[in-house]
Amino acid sequence: MADAAGQASTERPARGHFVGKTIAGRYRIEAVVDEGGAAVVYEARHEALGKRVALKVLHAGPDRSKGVAEHFLARAKLATSLTGPHVNKISDFGQSAEGSYVVMDWLDGELVPAWMAQNESLSLDEVLPIVSQVAEALATAHALGVVHGGLELRRLFRVRQGEEDRIKVLGFGERADAEGDRARADVRALGEVLLELASRARFDDVTTFAVRRQREAELEPVLGQKVRKLPAALQAIVVKALALETAKGYRKVEDLSADLERFRTGEIPDALLEMIASGSWALIPEQSGVAAAIERAAAARREANKPRPAPVRPTPRVTRKAQHHQMALVAALVAGGLAAGWFVSGFFASPEVAVSPGSAPVVPADLRPIGPDE
Repeated sequence: MADAAGQASTERPARGHFVGKTIAGRYRIEAVVDEGGAAVVYEARHEALGKRVALKVLHAGPDRSKGVAEHFLARAKLATSLTGPHVNKISDFGQSAEGSYVVMDWLDGELVPAWMAQNESLSLDEVLPIVSQVAEALATAHALGVVHGGLELRRLFRVRQGEEDRIKVLGFGERADAEGDRARADVRALGEVLLELASRARFDDVTTFAVRRQREAELEPVLGQKVRKLPAALQAIVVKALALETAKGYRKVEDLSADLERFRTGEIPDALLEMIASGSWALIPEQSGVAAAIERAAAARREANKPRPAPVRPTPRVTRKAQHHQMALVAALVAGGLAAGWFVSGFFASPEVAVSPGSAPVVPADLRPIGPDE
């Protein structure tokens, strides 16, 4: 799983407890790649397919409880749901006489810490793509309810692919919680990765200026001088990513990615605007043009965030045409009511007028038409 894997079979054969053996009847172990306290990663080959794979074995022993093995396999099962360009795909897992095992794709390259050890300083074009690719892997996992739970530099593998390198994130396998605390822990761990990489970076083409911190308690002591050497915009991103209080940190990994993209393209990250707008940070105007521009943007953010009074709805204006329609409707209703009243009063009038054959009806005097002589 690394260039050193080819050397492992000759330089570290004593560490490979199962070198030369076949695990689960199909994976023949060829060399030791890495060894930790609980498990060993081997270079192996699928005997039927002839495919090279990375085989991680949790060795059985008196100090290995059943619960440890079950947790190991449960993580592997959960991680099989993950796919994508920045996740190392798990193709198989199970239990053998040698111990619980997980089979992963073989990767040609090196762990990020080994790559960093070969470079005294890094360029911004090298740092930001690494963090962005890790963020993409985390976002994919979080969308499926999976978190990493132990993200750090040694979990990042740099795969060589021509002129462009690709980052693979190793070690996924924890289930997310409903409150989102574990996903937030992943974001904070990504902030630590960003700080470690950025503290080794050069910022020759990035405008930097001093930042006065009015409330120093917002910064963790462990950040130290690493944060203070970064450009102000990147300082704000790192500090927000590492915030202990959920309300002050990034809620989602996508929000951190968006701020990094703003920084990369020369825009003002939201993290810097928020910190200035809150009054916790202030730019020292040693570069007045840049500082003034950011201060104006922060002022605009403060104005946009002010509570607005509820809008007063104006009384609807009735047009002359609408008034005519309303008057006509009222008149029609009144006329209809009068007609109905007349009909009802006539129908129920008592006593009725009797008409006998050959005689004229007797009409009450008050209802007779007025003649010309009267």
